[in-house]
Amino acid sequence: MGYDEDGHEICALGFGADQREGLGVIYSLYRLIGRREPLIVGTLSGLGILARCGGFLSRRAGLVSLGRPIVAFGIKQIYPELVLTVDSVRRFLKEVAE
Repeated sequence: MGYDEDGHEICALGFGADQREGLGVIYSLYRLIGRREPLIVGTLSGLGILARCGGFLSRRAGLVSLGRPIVAFGIKQIYPELVLTVDSVRRFLKEVAE
C-alpha cells in the first residue's frame, strides 16, 4: 500500500478462512529472506455485520456489484475505530523505537 511518515511499509492482506496458514507463510517468508518479522495487525474482528455480509455477497456469492457497496458502507461505519487502531499501532511503534 505504501509507507507511513516514519518509513514503515504498510500492506493490506486478506486471508479469508486460511488466516492461520497465511500468517505462517508470511512469517516463514520473512525469515527465509532474512528480514525482521512484520507487525501484523488484525482488523477483521472489528468489522460489523454489514461489511461481513457485503464481503460474503461479493466473494462467496459472486454478487460483486451488490456486495461491494455494502462493504464500503459497513467500513464507513467503523472508520473511527480503524483510525483508533492505526493511532494505537503508531504509538506502539514509536515506543518500540525508543
